[in-house]
Amino acid sequence: MNQRRDIAQTIAFQAIGFIAAQENILSQLLGSSGLALADLKTGLQNPETLAAVLDWLLQNEKTLLLFCEEFELTPDLIWRSRNQLPGAPTQDCQSI
Repeated sequence: MNQRRDIAQTIAFQAIGFIAAQENILSQLLGSSGLALADLKTGLQNPETLAAVLDWLLQNEKTLLLFCEEFELTPDLIWRSRNQLPGAPTQDCQSI
């Protein structure tokens, strides 16, 4: 595994923790993604699940900005992290 992908996965883990800590946001994720809570828990080691969480976060601007503020990250970094995981819309991205 490369360093960029490691960073991307770390950011995805942070996002999952952030989402899970806020029941209303967790309900939104589960409701709109079709994931069950058990799927999310068992998918933590699955890069596709991590990518799906970042996809969802990037589509929900208010939550994205709250997450970025809490972890002192930029939305651009979240987008670049997403592009390091499987199924990215484009692999042509700047380094993290």
